[in-house]
Amino acid sequence: MKPTDTKQKIMDTAEHLFARDGYRGTSLRAITGKAGVNLAAVNYHFGSKTSLLETVIRRRILPLNQIRKKRLKQLRENAR
Repeated sequence: MKPTDTKQKIMDTAEHLFARDGYRGTSLRAITGKAGVNLAAVNYHFGSKTSLLETVIRRRILPLNQIRKKRLKQLRENAR
């Protein structure tokens, strides 16, 4: 498995478990067990559980923010 595949698998699994069980209810062991990766992979790719959560949130927020900015720009242009 490529490192990018491992990283993606961890993020996908973490997103699912954080959504289902919350941050406190989700352990790194649960994430890595469900993702089928080594526990050390989280520290290698993200550094910590908190950093993993931030990365998971950021990957959803950034595209939404781009859509929001585009729509605001369209509204401003249409208001002229």
